[in-house]
Amino acid sequence: MTAFHERDQLLYTLRLIRHSIPPPTESNSFPRLPPLISLFLSYVIRAQATPSHFLYSLTSRFLLQRPILDTSDVPMLYSMLYASEEGWKNERTWIIRLLRDGMKSETDWRLCKRRHTWSLLATLYQSSLDIPFRRLILQVSFSCLCIRSKLTLTGASCIRQNPPCREISSQSRLYSHLAQFRVGRDFVEAQQGSR
Repeated sequence: MTAFHERDQLLYTLRLIRHSIPPPTESNSFPRLPPLISLFLSYVIRAQATPSHFLYSLTSRFLLQRPILDTSDVPMLYSMLYASEEGWKNERTWIIRLLRDGMKSETDWRLCKRRHTWSLLATLYQSSLDIPFRRLILQVSFSCLCIRSKLTLTGASCIRQNPPCREISSQSRLYSHLAQFRVGRDFVEAQQGSR
């Protein structure tokens, strides 16, 4: 039987998660971490079990730099979007995929808005010639559009009634590409009507 060398690091991460969960209040008897943060932490724990994974050193450094995990912020957003070392493409793609897969609630939307994520993504979308990367950015935007559409809002009404949709749609040419992606004619018509 071999020793699990990353045991102490994993225990530290689990303690960090435990201390990051807000205490219960009268209005919220079962507090939760935002889905984006939960997904990030699940990837971190998985990477800690595999030291050869490219996230291992990045996430270890990130978690060991702070005594508590800030659950009101998108973890490692700037450091991975603007990575310049070897492996920068993996890091940038990974953080975009995290945003795409973790964007499930309005809480996640607020986390991203706090860091001006939509402006960053719109800028990266316009400046990148990498088609798969641009497609990932569109998928993140579409995930955001789906936050409220799950609550029966669709198309143009989603844009009018949902601040995340208005924010994304105001980012330069991104809305026209979203329309081609899967959002449909309602999205473009709502944009043209709001100008």
